[in-house]
Amino acid sequence: MKIGLPDWTRNLLTTTRLLEYFLGMIVMFVLLYLFSLILFVRLPDDYLLRFSVGREKDSVPPTGKRILGAGIFLLGLVLSIPGIPGPGFILVGIGLVLMGVVQPKTYVGFLLRHPSVLDRVNDLRHRFGRLPLRRPP
Repeated sequence: MKIGLPDWTRNLLTTTRLLEYFLGMIVMFVLLYLFSLILFVRLPDDYLLRFSVGREKDSVPPTGKRILGAGIFLLGLVLSIPGIPGPGFILVGIGLVLMGVVQPKTYVGFLLRHPSVLDRVNDLRHRFGRLPLRRPP
């Protein structure tokens, strides 16, 4: 009697597959990190204090934006499945923002609600010569 992994797992757990999986995780982490870096550094310092969010003229038509948001949302759902590398929950949030379900200020405000997160973002902004985000009263 043979004890160990079933035969069908031999093709799933090859060195090449594990290396591809690990490389995919690293690439997704770096892309998410760069996206977050650009987002938080480019925000104006009074972003969290603004209460009126006006409609700005977009270069992407609303239908195209919603289709793109739906695609990003679905990709986020797939990446949220355990065992699949990637920033699933972040992409779900970005997809909801692009589809118009959640306002961007609400989503970013939710991310920055905790003082420790806001302190880290402000440290990052300081490194790039930007003013810190001002906390709402």
